[in-house]
Amino acid sequence: MKKKSNIILVFMLIITIIVILLCILINNGKIKLTPRNRVNKIEKETISLKEDFYESVNADIINSNILESDESYWGLFSTQTQDEVDKRTEKIVDEIIENKEKYSEDSEEYKINKLYESAVKSEEVHDISALEPYIEKIESARDIDEFMDAVYLADSDLALGLILDLSLSEDFEDNSKILLCVGQFPMMLQAEIYKSPFYASYVNIVEESNIKIFEHYGYTEEEAKESASQITEMCQKIAKETNNIENVAYVKNIYNVITIDQLKDTYSSIYNIDSFINQYGTFDKIILMDEKQANFVNSYLTNENLSILKDYTKLLILYQYGQYGDSDYKNIFEELSAKLQGTEVSNDTIEKESKDLVIEIFDTNISKKYLDKYIDEKSVVEFNKIVDEIIEQYEIKLKENEWLSDSTKDKAIIKLKSMKKNIVYPENWQDYSEFYELNESLLENMINISKVNKQKDVQEIKEHKKYWKMSTLTVNAYYDPQDNSINFPAAVFAYSKYDKNNYYSTLGSFGAVIGHEISHSFDPNGALFDEKGNMNNWWTEEDSGEFEKKQKEVINYYKKYGVNGKLTVGENIADLGGLSCAVEIAKNKNATNEDLKDLFTGYANIWASKCTEEYSNIMTLDTHSPDKVRTNATLSSIDEFYEVFDIKPEDGMYRAPEARPKVW
Repeated sequence: MKKKSNIILVFMLIITIIVILLCILINNGKIKLTPRNRVNKIEKETISLKEDFYESVNADIINSNILESDESYWGLFSTQTQDEVDKRTEKIVDEIIENKEKYSEDSEEYKINKLYESAVKSEEVHDISALEPYIEKIESARDIDEFMDAVYLADSDLALGLILDLSLSEDFEDNSKILLCVGQFPMMLQAEIYKSPFYASYVNIVEESNIKIFEHYGYTEEEAKESASQITEMCQKIAKETNNIENVAYVKNIYNVITIDQLKDTYSSIYNIDSFINQYGTFDKIILMDEKQANFVNSYLTNENLSILKDYTKLLILYQYGQYGDSDYKNIFEELSAKLQGTEVSNDTIEKESKDLVIEIFDTNISKKYLDKYIDEKSVVEFNKIVDEIIEQYEIKLKENEWLSDSTKDKAIIKLKSMKKNIVYPENWQDYSEFYELNESLLENMINISKVNKQKDVQEIKEHKKYWKMSTLTVNAYYDPQDNSINFPAAVFAYSKYDKNNYYSTLGSFGAVIGHEISHSFDPNGALFDEKGNMNNWWTEEDSGEFEKKQKEVINYYKKYGVNGKLTVGENIADLGGLSCAVEIAKNKNATNEDLKDLFTGYANIWASKCTEEYSNIMTLDTHSPDKVRTNATLSSIDEFYEVFDIKPEDGMYRAPEARPKVW
């Protein structure tokens, strides 16, 4: 997995790793599994594929790959492939740096060198003076009104959401319109972690880091401990009033429409709320994601709590930007990240970290160069063929569906046929680099870049410009319900086991992944949106009821694997649909048993992985099932799997026919 560079402060790293995590693991099932895939070595000779297909076919892969001391997770498809992409992109940056004298001052390559040089020099810098005007204004606030004036200034100039997390989005119900979204309060850790004693060690780790941050900023040891303790207490209070993450995982539960006046009533303690809103424009419609939490946060914005609110906002500013101006902050952040993930601090050189930063900031420029050097057109052509085959097979699946009415089937097929395919690179490149003003200070550069990115994002969302939601250089894929599109970045083609000459292995790996993303258009969230990307109920009441029953079957099935079936139901439905679609295509081609073995093995290989215990624990809150479950549970739902490998009732991989969920 690509190591986090300086652009991702540890506060945001925590958000990336933990805030996306969703709910505490339910372990009341009958099947006991190693959490996530926390394995160091698999004794292959003792494992039968009939008992544990995942470990049997992946033993050699897992055993031959080491989880490095600074890595929390390794996966054959995800991180190993990402590592290969990162090596390639680093070579591209090396060439730009080596030839820096050739570039004019108005070129992207010149700016790449400028940012790189400021990042390399930052290791010896201890200067956060660019942040002081904002921190001083916060410190000098005499009451909540003056405090919110200071917060507004920091939000505007530093592109932060310190109290109000505001953003723009196309309206779920009508994507021709733009609305304002009010997100949840930015806590240091996800709410469920503050709620559960199981995660107490993670809360303690963050509190210890906060103490170090305050002490380095100038607090006495006693002051630092007191402030850090009060911040933990504040976050725990807010967490108790935060919507359950299982509910937040469903779009319909966060689409809470209110008016401007209602928002002002909710946040009556923020006297200057108009200033925050006006940064984004004027709106008739606002989405308040978590009304209960918002009401509590508003009640907390009092003069009595002023001191702790000041400390918390200062802390967030330092987490966001401190590492760019002071390498001591950076060291604290890296230590925090390592402890949360159960690793050692990375020993990457400042040059390597600076290149990673450049790659993230100048993603479009690097991506275009990557495409020129590394994309094999034949692989892309073959991939497109599989995409078309999966879509065609999905249409057959829908037509032959036995629990949908004809009217809902027809609308589902219209949605499928309207689905956009974005493969390798986006139709529109998102590039704001021409607006970046760079100098010798990395901190000032990062402030400028963040501010430009926020301003341009706001402008271009209003103009309905469509961009990919992930980098072309990221090993991943996604379905966008508001665009009704499936998206597969160029980076996935670096997968070591992608063999364009082995059709069935590719069908089991990439084919299942493609089918997975298509299935998201018919999962509990995706099914709410029509072919135009608008949230619109196109189901009959009877069909909706049947779909609910199917979801419950999936939930109960995965509960028996020791995971939270409700939380992971959307991803599980996508896994089931993707693999079943690939199998049906193979059957239609009269695939032999050997062909199907290649298909099933190809599917299992993409989930081969290992991780630290700490990573395993926090990932029990993810919307995805553990990799081992994604393999074994999904395979055990496929009837043909039993035939090919002669699975019997006494085998560990066996599930009774009536227990095998069938949705799509």
